[in-house]
Amino acid sequence: MSDAHGARGYGPVAIALHWSVAALILANLAVGWIGEEMERSPEKFTLFHWHMSLGLLVLLLSAVRLAWRWVEPPPPPLTRMPFEVTLARTVHGGLLAISLLGPITGIAAQLAEGRPIAFFGIELVGGRQPPRTVEPAASRVFVEEEGEEEAMGAALAAPPSGENEAEEEANEIWQGLHAALVKPALILLLLLHLGGALKHHFVDRDDTLARMLGRLPARASAVSGPPVP
Repeated sequence: MSDAHGARGYGPVAIALHWSVAALILANLAVGWIGEEMERSPEKFTLFHWHMSLGLLVLLLSAVRLAWRWVEPPPPPLTRMPFEVTLARTVHGGLLAISLLGPITGIAAQLAEGRPIAFFGIELVGGRQPPRTVEPAASRVFVEEEGEEEAMGAALAAPPSGENEAEEEANEIWQGLHAALVKPALILLLLLHLGGALKHHFVDRDDTLARMLGRLPARASAVSGPPVP
């Protein structure tokens, strides 16, 4: 167990996985929000495919992180207050669960609609419907007559042919679950996690944040060996 956590610190693998997943989640939140605000266009669907690919990467690394926690269990919390220990474990468990369930519900929504699952352009699972896309020439059509413009807008917004009510219902359910997990739940847990880390660092003045940054002072690991001169 050469990469095992120190008596009170984290090993390099756990630290790398933590920050990699955190960076990907924040990046994917930004991509998702930007895409939602954009009008239907080729750029919007490019962001959608990036969102899907980043979500798959979050799912993969989160699964590795979960497995690594079994190999090298995290060190005990530095606080001795039962309420803070329970809250920290709840927040950590919730973040890990959402990092797995968020991508899974997004994938399920795609499959329910019959869309393929692709990872940075590589199709992993085929679908009955083609990938979401809009040809550049058809993304913005300027016509003089208002009736033609409305008809073109309706055509672009229409669901793909062959999509039945059952598929639409399943897609809406999974999309709703995905939105509920990613927006209010994930953001709340991220704020609690960040707030807890800042409290430990500035109020409690302990090594909780330092050990996840890989900067655990020698005094904090002295129980596992002699102090570093």
